[in-house]
Amino acid sequence: MSTMDFFTGQVRAKRRTGLLVVCLSLAVLMIAVLIWLIVAGIAWVDSSGPGQAPYFQWIWTRLDLLAAAFGGTLLVVGLGTGAKFLLLRGGGAAVARALGGRLVPPGSRDPKERRLLNVVEELAIASGAPVPPVYVLDREEGINAFAAGYDLSGAVIGVTKGALDRLTRDELQGVIGHEFSHILNGDMRLNIRLIGVIHGIVVLSVIGYIALRVGGEIARAGGRTRGKSAGGVVAAAAGLAVFGLCVWLLGYIGMVFGRLIKAAVSRQREYLADASSVQFTRDPYGLSGALKKIGGLTAGSRVMSPRAEEVSHMFFALGFRTAFSSLLSTHPPLLERIRRIDPLFKPEDGEAPRKGPTRPAAPAQRGRPPVVPVPLPLPGAGVPGVAAASGLSALDSAGRPAPAHVEHAREITAGLSGKLVESAREPHGASAVVYALLLNREAGARSRQVGRLEAVCEPGVFRETVTLAPLTEALNPRSRLPLLDIAISGLRGLSLGQYRQFRENVDALIAADDRVDLFEWTLRKLLLRHVEPLFVKRPKQAGSVDSLSALAAESGTLLSALAHAGSAEPEAARRAFDAGAERLPDVPLSLSGRDATGFPALDAALDALDRATPPRKKELLAAAAAVIAADREVTGAEEELFRAIADSLGCPIPPVLPGQTLAG
Repeated sequence: MSTMDFFTGQVRAKRRTGLLVVCLSLAVLMIAVLIWLIVAGIAWVDSSGPGQAPYFQWIWTRLDLLAAAFGGTLLVVGLGTGAKFLLLRGGGAAVARALGGRLVPPGSRDPKERRLLNVVEELAIASGAPVPPVYVLDREEGINAFAAGYDLSGAVIGVTKGALDRLTRDELQGVIGHEFSHILNGDMRLNIRLIGVIHGIVVLSVIGYIALRVGGEIARAGGRTRGKSAGGVVAAAAGLAVFGLCVWLLGYIGMVFGRLIKAAVSRQREYLADASSVQFTRDPYGLSGALKKIGGLTAGSRVMSPRAEEVSHMFFALGFRTAFSSLLSTHPPLLERIRRIDPLFKPEDGEAPRKGPTRPAAPAQRGRPPVVPVPLPLPGAGVPGVAAASGLSALDSAGRPAPAHVEHAREITAGLSGKLVESAREPHGASAVVYALLLNREAGARSRQVGRLEAVCEPGVFRETVTLAPLTEALNPRSRLPLLDIAISGLRGLSLGQYRQFRENVDALIAADDRVDLFEWTLRKLLLRHVEPLFVKRPKQAGSVDSLSALAAESGTLLSALAHAGSAEPEAARRAFDAGAERLPDVPLSLSGRDATGFPALDAALDALDRATPPRKKELLAAAAAVIAADREVTGAEEELFRAIADSLGCPIPPVLPGQTLAG
């Protein structure tokens, strides 16, 4: 099987999005052409008389009707799509709320919710991603889940009450691993765009239906009146009704065509997400067990929300059944998914897909064989088998964490103080955790920091910071970013005013000793990437760049900043810079002076480099890793710095495991 890394997956996701846009645009243009022919036909009949030209000759004399048909169609579809995008501007949270989802408080004490949150935290830390908010669909008894959002920072995960109640921890982990695959593979943005464009076509159908109803009512009313104008009114109303009927049918056909495209795109991604989940967790029986329970449950994976159909392609399993389900289904057949994971499965041996009411699902643990990785044959693409922890570099692990990362994440969270984790899960406690992480060990700077916090913080937050300070000082440096990943989830619960005060405090704490160290910059960068956009609108990014030569100045700034950060001596900095430059032989690079490569310059360079295409980002990160590792010693702070740089470029890097290099 061929392998596909994170960067290749991002390219494929972008290509799929482009293909989708082309296909749906062609569908809209075809609808516009047919509407033009219909409108022209009605006008041709209405103006028929002696010497009237044949229809297909006459229509070319009425290009005004062509412009009106195209303009009207594009306007309606565009407004419908834009309105839906406006409703979904909240990203994944807006989708979850539309489905009736309830946000699970990060500090929930409910045992089932706590188990779910723990699984999400572990998989997020193992992926190198911030912990996403979690929603529960309390009114849904079927077993299902979804991931939604525009990017990593705005991603949410939702699960149904049926999944929460009926799945074991291993099965829940398999399902959440499947959803993390969608997050890491860039599927979410495509999913939301699908919702918007298909909604625009639906609006066209609705307008046609309204025109049909209005035309019919006017025609009936005109038929009951007498007078010279009655016949004209009836004729005009009949024409409106015919027009409405045709537009309604065309809109409906276009909607079906859009759903066919949606189904074709979605089915292939589900196989890949299943395979990625098995690779991620190294437990095929967790995922297959969840699928078997869906097959053995009367409610199956059905989602009863009236919005289920428009987001059906986001679900873990088929959430909405319709006519021609084999063509319009957004998911592969359940039995086929199970057999790809568990080739020896026989429906008669356990929970099996079947029609109609079935017996209750059998206990998931009965007769469970030992856990072994199972290779999954995927059409056209594949994922590698589970490699040894040291077999992949940190960069190669981007977007495809191994079971060792999950175990490492579990060990990290288990090793964290319960007080730290509990505080990090709620807004004010998360603020205190960040403040405590930033407290300086130098007495003078620390005194200024504490004085600042005591003067401006709420008394409870200040006391919590003082309580947590000894715990953060005792932390293993490799546990700081995982703790921050958990705290990011808690910080999302701040109000706008609270966040502004929090942001001012963070900047003041960092500036207290008149310098910025690697960890302080890393922490601030991650906060700006994953928390700031929730409160401050991020400027729209310019178009992508597929050449690092076009970003040579920014690339040089990045490598120069890393060289100076890791080397005090000019000659050592030069050697480190040259080690990175060797990875980019076609890019004209020059080492900048230490004064020109401070953190403000690094921030500006990363903002520009974020425009690079995924393959170019991979090359750039490999060069950055070479700079960091040039002295053959990679400190914990440098590992954190590398992960923050990768995160700034939209590339989540899992924790660096013992025996791993930063890049191959």
